[in-house]
Amino acid sequence: MDTCKEMVKNGLGYGILSSRTLNGIEDLNKIDLIDNKGNPILRRTWVYYHERFLELNVVNAFVQFIKDLDWKDI
Repeated sequence: MDTCKEMVKNGLGYGILSSRTLNGIEDLNKIDLIDNKGNPILRRTWVYYHERFLELNVVNAFVQFIKDLDWKDI
C-alpha cells in the first residue's frame, strides 16, 4: 500500500487505495468508487486471531478497538 501510494504521489501511475491512506495528500486527483446506483463501494474487513492470544494485552486491546469502532462512520 505504501509503495503504491508513493508511486502515485510521484506521478508513476494510479492506484486504488483506501481514502484513509490518502489523508493529508491534497495534490492528487481522488475519485470515490460508487456503484451504478451511486452507493459507495465498500469491503468487509476481517480479523482472525487465536483466542489464546487475547491473553496478551496488546492483542486484546487491538481486538477490542476494532470491535468498538463505529464502522458505519468509516
